[in-house]
Amino acid sequence: MQICDKQYQSLNISASPSFATAQGRENERRDWTEETYLAKNNQPGNRYDWSRKHLNFDIKRGHTMIMKNGQTHYIKPRIIPLGSQRKTLKQRYEQRLKELDYKPWAKDAPNQPNTCVDFVISGDHDRMTEIAFGKPVDLDWQEDNGNVTLADDPNCRGRKQIETMALDYYDFLCRKFGEENVIGFECHLDETTPHFHALVIPVAERVKRGKVGGYELNPDVKDDGKERPEHITTRQFGRLSEDEQRFYKPAKKKKVLAVSYSHYFGETRFAASQSYKQWHTMLHDEVGDKWGLSRGEDTSLMTAEERKEHRKKNKRQLERERLEALKKAEEAEKKAQETEKKIDQAAWALDNFESSLAEKREASSRLNDMIDNARQELNRINKEKETARNEKNELELRARELADAVGDPSESVAFNGFCDAVFTYNPKSSGAIIENLKAKGKTKMTMMDVIMAAFQEVDKVRSQR
Repeated sequence: MQICDKQYQSLNISASPSFATAQGRENERRDWTEETYLAKNNQPGNRYDWSRKHLNFDIKRGHTMIMKNGQTHYIKPRIIPLGSQRKTLKQRYEQRLKELDYKPWAKDAPNQPNTCVDFVISGDHDRMTEIAFGKPVDLDWQEDNGNVTLADDPNCRGRKQIETMALDYYDFLCRKFGEENVIGFECHLDETTPHFHALVIPVAERVKRGKVGGYELNPDVKDDGKERPEHITTRQFGRLSEDEQRFYKPAKKKKVLAVSYSHYFGETRFAASQSYKQWHTMLHDEVGDKWGLSRGEDTSLMTAEERKEHRKKNKRQLERERLEALKKAEEAEKKAQETEKKIDQAAWALDNFESSLAEKREASSRLNDMIDNARQELNRINKEKETARNEKNELELRARELADAVGDPSESVAFNGFCDAVFTYNPKSSGAIIENLKAKGKTKMTMMDVIMAAFQEVDKVRSQR
């Protein structure tokens, strides 16, 4: 077997007892935002391009329409934007299982049957990008690729090449499994290499499970026009005459459509492994070869020398990929250095700004301290002013009380009349006040002198109490 550089097709088949909602949302990119793409790209190995999201598409299943004249008309499958179907992939999957009267197993039950098969179909990177975009390209997922367009199909007006390829693969699966069992077919053009996802429920005719007893009408016996039940029990059959019994035969189990992974992929893992190779071959012969993709080489059929050459070829390919990765790493390093330079410039500007801001904050702090000191001084002055005001009010009140008792304080009084005035204000203290004034040589005085002397005497009396 001669080994040469070829553009190979790629086929990955995986089966599962159930279909997860999260997988359906990823296949359909349903409700994915730019933040979702960023979060996905944080995971190792992911290269989702938000700017190419609009290029993704889905195939809407064809259906039969009954016309007014009673004739049927088949509406062909058509290309629609990805994630625009009314029902989600998960809902369509569950609806088909319900139509097949499939009873789900318990989640923790062992040996659950596979109810769905996921086909991931792609090919050589250069060939797939050439079919999709018109030429082999390596689109950087970190750049804006919103202006990228799909290549037109020269053999079908108004259709893109990648859409025609998708319809070819879709038709292949419909012929093998039945269109009603191809639940979804999506094309992803926002990743490194264009590829397709197909979700299939394997369905085949199977004998209905359960016991079958009694008798059923025998279609081989000519009907005499008399109505008879389609199924009767063994006891009812025994009560019939021999002439009536000839219209019946023992009932047998009927075949019904049921989920059957083993019908397509075998009963064992080894059988499944062999069937995958057959599917790979069928896919290449019926579709891949048409698009210039070669069948992958089966190393189990090679001689020891051919396998050695095959491994060398793989090493050469890996070396090319390593060199390409190294080139991309150098470009990334250059971009990183430029980014680091911009970061340093931004940091310098930020330091200057922070320094100026610190000076302004210090000046503002000094002003705030001065304001606080001024407020404290103002509070102290206000308290002293309030205290003086209270003392003044108290003196004025006492002066009014004494004036009410002795008359106008500015009026001059004789020494003899003074004695009567003081006695009127405070009879017990009049003698002491008079003696105090005499000691000071006062023979003629104003009423203010009397008031001040009286205040002193009153305070003395209060202190004694």
